[in-house]
Amino acid sequence: MFNLGFKQIVINGDAQVTEVGTTSGVSGVITIAGFGEFTIPEIAAAAARGGKVTASAAAALGVYTAVIAGFDAAKTYDIKLKVKNARDVSGIYTGHSGDTWTFQTGAGAGFGTAAAAGQIAGFNDDLVVFSGTTDLVVTFQAGLEGATLESMEVIETSTETVMPITSITIDTVPSYGVGLGKIIEEEVQNATMANLDPYGLGGMDTVDIRGTYTEIMWEAVAEDDDSPGWEPHAMLGEADVNTTQTYGPRQFIAYVNEASAAATVTLLTKLVDGEAQAV
Repeated sequence: MFNLGFKQIVINGDAQVTEVGTTSGVSGVITIAGFGEFTIPEIAAAAARGGKVTASAAAALGVYTAVIAGFDAAKTYDIKLKVKNARDVSGIYTGHSGDTWTFQTGAGAGFGTAAAAGQIAGFNDDLVVFSGTTDLVVTFQAGLEGATLESMEVIETSTETVMPITSITIDTVPSYGVGLGKIIEEEVQNATMANLDPYGLGGMDTVDIRGTYTEIMWEAVAEDDDSPGWEPHAMLGEADVNTTQTYGPRQFIAYVNEASAAATVTLLTKLVDGEAQAV
């Protein structure tokens, strides 16, 4: 989660972040209580460092449309879906290679209608819902955000004949979402004091798993070298050890709650975009 030049924090309120504003010829300073003091760079300097502000984005369920040739309403068909790496139901998979789900069609004049008729309500449609008329529409269900349809096979049940699939199109691209509290807690592991506060430097907020967060990443500027608690570490990078030291850049990420700390998003964005000094 961190190394000697990298530190993260979760911020759920505006109170812990303050600013001494930029004035004529003097850069402003943003203080995050218990985390550090950071100089607001000028715009050109900020652009050179390449920080980033990433707002949250909602998770999306994948939707696919398949065109199957040679459908016969008098026959039934097995539909085999290979589904890859659905994080939230990973317990049903062997490793990360994916799993295969098999369904069977019921009665219907078109393939989509027949597939929907074969589903058991509340059981196999908890994973995907089949719809459509002539074509087959596959829609993943809640809890499977980000699940990807890797391949599909349609087999006529009685003869085990593999049916031609003319095309499969992606109507909605699946996504786990960006900046979601449940993902930050799961993957970045920010929700415990052991991770949030490894050096006793603060960061008292935990992740709201129901919340959404803007991720703000920036690098410290030269003026920050004397900030309390952030003495550079020599092992981050050196020139000739017998003459001078060249410290590697120290990077910071703040996960800022978009609902309860909107002002902080605006404030910390200055560390990424910079701010022109008054003349």
